[in-house]
Amino acid sequence: MKFLRVDMSKLTCSYEENTDYEGLAGRALPSTIVSREIPPNAHPLHEENKLIIAPGFLTGTPAPSTGRFSIGSKSPLTRGIKECNSGGVTGHKLACLGIDAVIIEGKPKNEDELHLLHISKEGATFTPAENLRGLGNYETVAKLTETYGAKVGYLTIG
Repeated sequence: MKFLRVDMSKLTCSYEENTDYEGLAGRALPSTIVSREIPPNAHPLHEENKLIIAPGFLTGTPAPSTGRFSIGSKSPLTRGIKECNSGGVTGHKLACLGIDAVIIEGKPKNEDELHLLHISKEGATFTPAENLRGLGNYETVAKLTETYGAKVGYLTIG
């Protein structure tokens, strides 16, 4: 399996081959990574927590209605494992890049800085994103589309 590990404390990205999670995708993969890699007593808002994004088994294939992905982490509300599921083109784009999971870990040294994570077939890079501060989701995607185009998957929050 191919994982993209994103270290926010160093602002670095690295790819790794991982066979420890073979046979898992979608909802099962983030939940298993959280249970294995995050200490049970870790605070959900501490840098020990991780955010895992994983396409489903059939995501990236021509099968209809399979463009799904799951996002999992330790929940600040329950302190248990929380997972959500979403659709759109982002899961499909990750799967077509051969990425089974994006694992975001660590904590930025300067929490006031905004960064955009850009993942493409050339690799993964960080870009300053101060121009997106304060924008809602629709405005953010419109601004990103001006730069990266309409044939891109976007994950935003705001």
